[in-house]
This record gives sequence, structure tokens and C-alpha cells, in this order.
Amino acid sequence: MPRNASVWMRILFLLLLPLCLPCQGICSPQGPAGPGAGPGEATELWTGAVLTARFKVAVCVKEDGSLRGVGLLRHRSGAVDVYHIYGTSKHGRVEARHGSGHRATGELEGTQANMHIRLASGLRFNVKCRRTLGVPVTDDCAPAD
Repeated sequence: MPRNASVWMRILFLLLLPLCLPCQGICSPQGPAGPGAGPGEATELWTGAVLTARFKVAVCVKEDGSLRGVGLLRHRSGAVDVYHIYGTSKHGRVEARHGSGHRATGELEGTQANMHIRLASGLRFNVKCRRTLGVPVTDDCAPAD
């Protein structure tokens, strides 16, 4: 793969990562919590693909709707990039960001999240992620597996 394609894949992942995050908007003691979650946190795993890479993002959502998470982008070559994200999840809507300035908003529909990503450059696109609740995470809210 040309070097430029690898760079664009990473940029796309940074944009998609925040899009695949939420808790059903009711992240409270009712929400599922997996091993590794902090007190009062529900956990989720978001999975999907972008170009030739696959990603998984673990998210921990507090009762007040604030979220933190870690995303892993696995390239076809086997290399893995790690990203940390922060945002909110309330009333079925998710808003997340990465330190680079990329932002994502989305709506939850069952086991999927329909996300709208806006890169720092202004480029916009949509992505769907598969959502799994109550997953095990590490202490820093990374995927446990």
C-alpha cells in the first residue's frame, strides 16, 4: 500500500473513532458494566471497518453521560494504532472528539450507531458501527481482548 494511503487510512480512523462510541443515552446503574469499568460506568464496544483496516473502540460511560475510550485500528499489515477519545452520550445521541480536532456525532439504533464525522479540515462523511454492551475493558477503558 502506498504511504499516502496509510496516512489517509489513519486520518479516516481518527474521524470514525469518535463516531462509534455511545451508551443508549441512559448510562446509569441500569446500564451494563463490564469488568474493568470504573464505579458507575457502563461499557460498550464499537466495531467496524474503514478502507482496508478494521477498528474496535471500547467506551466507558459515566452516569452523567461523559465518556472516555480507547480505539484500536488494525491495518491489513497487522500494525495497530491506538487512539484515546472523550465525549458525551445522552438521550440516544453521541458526541465525541479526538485531540486532533476531529469530531463525531451520532444517533443510536439498536445494535448500530449511525455516525456523522467531521474532520478538522471540514471534510464530512457518515459511518455505521456495530455496538455491543457490557464488554470487558482494561482499567484505562481499552478493549480487553
